[in-house]
Formats: sequence, C-alpha cells, structure tokens
Amino acid sequence: MNADNDTTAEVSLSRDECILAIVIYSLIAVVAIIGNVVIIYIVVRFPRMRTPTNALLANLALADTLVALLCIPFSLASTLLLESWPFGWFLCKVVHFSQAVTVMASAYTLIAISVDRFCGIMFPMSTRTKLTNRKAALVIAVVWTVAIIIAFPLLMVLSLATSPDDDSILYCAENWTWANETAGEYEYSLAAMCLQYFVPLLVLTLTYAGIGLKLWFSRVPGEGGHAGKFNRQRKSMVKKVSTYFFLQLMVKFARKEKRGTFPSFLPSATR
Repeated sequence: MNADNDTTAEVSLSRDECILAIVIYSLIAVVAIIGNVVIIYIVVRFPRMRTPTNALLANLALADTLVALLCIPFSLASTLLLESWPFGWFLCKVVHFSQAVTVMASAYTLIAISVDRFCGIMFPMSTRTKLTNRKAALVIAVVWTVAIIIAFPLLMVLSLATSPDDDSILYCAENWTWANETAGEYEYSLAAMCLQYFVPLLVLTLTYAGIGLKLWFSRVPGEGGHAGKFNRQRKSMVKKVSTYFFLQLMVKFARKEKRGTFPSFLPSATR
C-alpha cells in the first residue's frame, strides 16, 4: 500500500476495545515470552536435551520470543496508545527490520523441523539424512542469513513521514520513490509474501502429508499379540501428534498473514 490510502487502514476502536486489546495482547506476549524462554532454558541447561532436533526447537523458541518482544509492544504503543511513531528514525528502521527477520526466521525454522521429521519417518535408517549437531548449527545459520537477506530492503525504504492532517504527527513509513514507487513496492511485497507465507505453507503441507500417508499405509511385520497392539497404538499416537502439530502450523501462519510484517501486509505508515 502507499501513503495515499493510509486513512483507510487506520484502527478505529473505542476506549473499552483498546483496553481489551491491550490486555489480551499483553497476556499473549507474556505467555509467549515465558513459555519460549523456558524451552530455551531446558535445552541449554540439560545436556541430554541438547539434541539436533531440540536445537531447532530452541531456535524456533528464540525467534518467537523476539517476535513477542518486538512486534506486540511497539505495535500496541504506536497503533493503539499513541497513534503515531514517537521512537525516532533509528528505531523505525531497526524495529520493523527486526520484526521481519524474526518472523521469517520462525517460518523457516518450522520448515527445517518439518523436513527433519519427514526424513526421520521416510528414511529412518539413512545416515545421510540424519540431522547431526553440525548440520543443525548450519541450518540455523542459513535460516537467519536468509531471513536477514530477505528483510534487508526494509532498511533502505523505512523512514519517518508526517501525517497529511498534522505535520507534528510522525509515522514510520516506507518510501519507495527511489525504486519506481509502486512497481518496486509491489514486486518486493509479492516476493516477501511468497517467501514468508506460501513457500513455508507449501513445504509444511507436503512434508506432513507425506508423513501422514507413510504412517497410514505402513505395515509392521508380525503385527499380532501384544507387540502388534503396541505398534498400532504407537502409530495411532504419532498420527494424532502429526495432525495436531500440522493444524497448529496452519493457524500460526494464518495469524502471521493476518498480522503481517512485510510491506503489502501493512499500510506504508506503520503506526
């Protein structure tokens, strides 16, 4: 979006609705921060929990903690409380760039986790697809590097802009005049939307669909008696966990798409 339609995107809430929104989002932030910090502490504190898969989970918890720290407080303050951006030019760039990086890192860590589980189910005996500590560290480094590269253009386009109604009110806005304005903004927004939302959603859909099909059609030799009953119960539990986890991912990405971080998800004047 450009600055011409900022007024159409303004939040219009009553005082009670603002208070309710602040309470709800504050609770979400507190729960998210505490829960994810506990996960990180457990993985770091206890040696037996320092597995490659848990390293990915800890990285996901770190990204989600940063999302809760960077997205909710600044969004609440600038959108509901102040209806402007009083934090200055530097934080305008850094905060929104960091928001984009952490959301992208969270999305691509989910991809890494789903691919790891897919390989574990499809190729349980393969050493080439087995996730090691070194591979996990490499994956985490790649995730954050890709996230930074994709979000980097925001550092160049984010700047302070004045309200068309009052020059004393400042907003953190995107200025695409150097990149052919609408064309540059549209191209980046489309690319960011695909990379942040559609690509992760496609990979998660394919990997968990493959896991579900593998578990559904798998047959264990000699499924009879107590051993057969145990194997069937184990398969049933894995199916339920996979289905539940996949649904959680769908909801997670739906929330991110609705909230948005990249240009086309928010008006140019980010309050």
